Amino acid sequence: MAVGSDRRHIEIWFCDPRQCVLPASLAGLLSAQERDAMAAFRYRDSRRQYLVSHVMLRWVLSRYEPHVEPASWRFQTNDFGKPWILNPTLAPLYVNLSHISTCAAVAVSRGGEVGVDIETSSTLPDPQPLIGLCFSEAEKAHHESFAAADRGQAFIRRWTLKEAWLKALGKGLSVSPASIECTWQAGAWRIDDHHHRLSSWPGWSVHQRALREDVQLAVVAGYPSADVELKRWYPTADDGS
Repeated sequence: MAVGSDRRHIEIWFCDPRQCVLPASLAGLLSAQERDAMAAFRYRDSRRQYLVSHVMLRWVLSRYEPHVEPASWRFQTNDFGKPWILNPTLAPLYVNLSHISTCAAVAVSRGGEVGVDIETSSTLPDPQPLIGLCFSEAEKAHHESFAAADRGQAFIRRWTLKEAWLKALGKGLSVSPASIECTWQAGAWRIDDHHHRLSSWPGWSVHQRALREDVQLAVVAGYPSADVELKRWYPTADDGS
């Protein structure tokens, strides 16, 4: 089966930016606009995350469209930072990125809009203020039902769902996460968006995975019955050609 021929399929490519050794042929793939965006980050680790995730995005897209060189992809972001592909392709491609210090992830789909978010407890060490501001009463009650030792991971699972949903919509955190209610029903997550009057049931797909013991990933797709495949990226010099 050709790469990306199944419209229900979502590929999640991921890597650890700290361990990626980018050959010069890859490090030079970014556009001038991307290089400017990367330079705006104050911290070296943040610049590294940006570089690795955007190089990985270009490489992944060229797997879907081999006639487009990784350096030739062109993007535009909406008012909330979500990237859109400007290149004419044989079929639509939908992408999203997320990165933290220990992990970068790229989601690609042909079926429709997709949002991905990754978090670890170290990036959100004290969730209590966010719980008070961003959780509904039902969410708070569900959160409190966990043992104290498990509440950190329970918070990360729900928070990544909220962010992935808003990223799939292309809204980012311009919409209050408090208006996005994630509840566990009948063995699956249901997302109710009270701001946009939308629900993930039945027309959306919601997935969660643990990339590592300390890294939680959430994927939301704007179409039903999506399946998710995780793939680790190991950059090589040949990837830039």
